[in-house]
Amino acid sequence: MIKVLHLISGGDTGGAKTHIFSLMKGLKNLVDARIICFIKDSFYDEAKDLGYNIKVFPQKSRADMSVVKKLREEIDREKFDIIHAHGARANFIVMFLKKYIRVNREVADLKGNLWIFILVEITVGGYFKWKKL
Repeated sequence: MIKVLHLISGGDTGGAKTHIFSLMKGLKNLVDARIICFIKDSFYDEAKDLGYNIKVFPQKSRADMSVVKKLREEIDREKFDIIHAHGARANFIVMFLKKYIRVNREVADLKGNLWIFILVEITVGGYFKWKKL
């Protein structure tokens, strides 16, 4: 089963929250997914209440890069196939992670220095087809 890590600030209450929760619900039988956020707020509480696999790697401020090492260790230990960064804070952190980690695919919401893949189809049997943007 593909292992997916969703990174998000955790202060989200609107579209980003809805987007991640929809992904977690819709793909729950097809991928092994985890959320890591950087702020423990209502996003975290609601995800926990819904039974989603979520952790907080707290940042003291947006410029606090101590989470990079923690994330690197977590990614190495858990062997994620996909890192999906949601939002500016997560995208910024993934830029620093990129040179240290090797995953099968890296995904970002915004085009930048990352390779971006989109899921174009889930076939019968749960096989994934990817298209590079």
